[in-house]
Amino acid sequence: MKNDNQGRYIQAITFLALLAGTLVLTYFIFRPYLAILVLSAILAVFFRPLYHKLVKVFGGRKSLVALVVSILILIIILIPLSIFVIVVSNELVGTYRFFTAYSFDGFLARAESWLQGIFGADFQISAVNLSEYARSALSYFVKNILNIFSNAADFAGQIVVFIFTLFYLLRDGDKLKAFAARLSPMSDINDREILERLTSAIRSIIGGSIVIAIVQGTTTIIGFSIFGIPSPVIWGSMAFLAALIPVVGTSIVTIPAIIYLAMVGQVGMAIGLSIWSVTAVHLIDNILGPILIGRGIKVNRLLVLLSVFGGLAFFGPLGFLFGPLVLSFLFTLLGIYQKEFKDFVGGD
Repeated sequence: MKNDNQGRYIQAITFLALLAGTLVLTYFIFRPYLAILVLSAILAVFFRPLYHKLVKVFGGRKSLVALVVSILILIIILIPLSIFVIVVSNELVGTYRFFTAYSFDGFLARAESWLQGIFGADFQISAVNLSEYARSALSYFVKNILNIFSNAADFAGQIVVFIFTLFYLLRDGDKLKAFAARLSPMSDINDREILERLTSAIRSIIGGSIVIAIVQGTTTIIGFSIFGIPSPVIWGSMAFLAALIPVVGTSIVTIPAIIYLAMVGQVGMAIGLSIWSVTAVHLIDNILGPILIGRGIKVNRLLVLLSVFGGLAFFGPLGFLFGPLVLSFLFTLLGIYQKEFKDFVGGD
C-alpha cells in the first residue's frame, strides 16, 4: 500500500511537471498573439447577444452567423481606421507645411508678453528655437508615416488570427464556457458569478467608453473647427484617445487649445472654446458615464483610473480595456471570498 502511494505521488509530480512545462511552452508559442486573442475574446463576449439573435433569424446556422458577425466586426474596426489613417496623413502633411512656412516670432513674442503679464517674470521663450524643433519632429513623422503602416504581411497575419479566433469563440463559446466550468475547482454558482460579472464589465467598459469617446472626439473636432484650431481632425482624434482615460479625459487636449487661442490674441475664440468644451464635451462624460459604465462595473472611479494607467503601462495600448477587467475580476473574487471562504481561511 505504501509503495502504491509512493508510485501515485511520483506519477502526480511527473504529471504536474509535464503540465507546467507544456503550459510554459504554450505561452511562448501564443505570446505573439496574446493581445489579439484577448481582444477577440472580449469582442466575442461583447457581440454575443447579436450573434444569438442572428442565429435565431438564420435558423440555427451557427457557423454562417459566426462568420458573418466576425466579418462585420472586422469591417466596423477597419473602415474607421482606414479613414482615420488617410485623413490624419493628409492633415499631417498640411500641418508640416504650416510649420515650415509659418514664422513663430510673432507668436512667441505674444506668448512672452502674455506670461509676463500674468507672472511678472521675464520668460525668454523666443530664445528657444521651438519652430525648428517642431519642423524637425513633424518632418521625421511625415517621412516615416509610410513605414509606420507598411508592415502589411504582419498586419494581415494578425487579421487572420483575429478572424479565426473570433469565429470559433462566437460559434463554440458555450462549449468553451462549459469546459472551463468543468476544469474550475469552484462551485458552479461561483463560476457563473465570475462569468456574469466579467461579461457585464466587458459590455459596460467597451460600450460605454467607446460611445463616450466617439461623442467627445466628434464634438472636439466640431469645436476646434468652429474656433479655428489648426488640424482639428488630429486633435479630435487625440481627444478620442484621451476620453478613454477616466477623470482626466479630453482636458489634456482642450485646455492647451484654449491657452493657444488666448496666447495668439484670439480671446473671444478662447472663451467660446472654453464654453463649448465644458458644455458640449466634458458634460458628456458626466451624463453618459454613470449611465453607460457605472451600471456594469461597481468600482471606485479612482481605482478605475489607476487600473487604466497601470493597464496601459503593463499591457500596452489595449491596457485601457485589460486593466479595468482585471480590477473587476479581482473585486468579483474578493466578493466570493467574503461570502464563502472567509470563515474557512480564518479557521472559524
